Amino acid sequence: MMKNYIICSSKPWNKDLAHRLNVTFGRFSNFTLCTHGDELHSTIKECELYNPVKGIFFPHWNWVVPKEIHEKYECIIFHTGYLPLDRGMEPIQHLIERGEIEAPLNALKCVENVDAGPIYLSEMMSLHGSAEEVYLRLDRLCESMIHRIIAGNYELKKQEGAPAIFERRKKKQSDIEQFKIKKLTDLYNHIRMLDASGYNHAYLETDHFRLEFRRATLRTGEVVADVTIKEKI
Repeated sequence: MMKNYIICSSKPWNKDLAHRLNVTFGRFSNFTLCTHGDELHSTIKECELYNPVKGIFFPHWNWVVPKEIHEKYECIIFHTGYLPLDRGMEPIQHLIERGEIEAPLNALKCVENVDAGPIYLSEMMSLHGSAEEVYLRLDRLCESMIHRIIAGNYELKKQEGAPAIFERRKKKQSDIEQFKIKKLTDLYNHIRMLDASGYNHAYLETDHFRLEFRRATLRTGEVVADVTIKEKI
């Protein structure tokens, strides 16, 4: 019997994940990509016209998984950080801002409370490079973890310790001036942690212009970056 799985991600760096898994697993498994929260119910319904859904994986998802879904199906979310301390939104940005150079990527069972489920797998991942580079690295590690979870090579472990919750970053937090950054390393981290598709890039504003920074490189005594200058509206 064909085994049905769904990959849920709203981000471009995961766009080929379902295809790669289909190539690897062959004709006895099928992986379907879902890219928006409004499509999740319909995607499940369409998949189940042929075979039951065996699992739903969430590499990068911007919506709450409905209770009726995570209680009925095995739903696995991926979250970077030291749990339970680093639960919540936009962990990559918070971790880089905190000065971390690596952190564990966790595969978690989806439960009602945010990032509170038991852990299937946890592997350390480098946080070097731009946010986009980190997410591409994360995509490949998610793929490896999905292989192991489907094969049953894991042991669920409960989270232990006091939780904390990262809050979603506000647009104004991309403003370099707001943080009164004084060190080049902090400026470099601020630019690179926001350098990914769909994020509000690091910026400075004058009376008439907005300067957005990407592709930063830290050198001795300087940060070199690309800048896009826009007129303020």
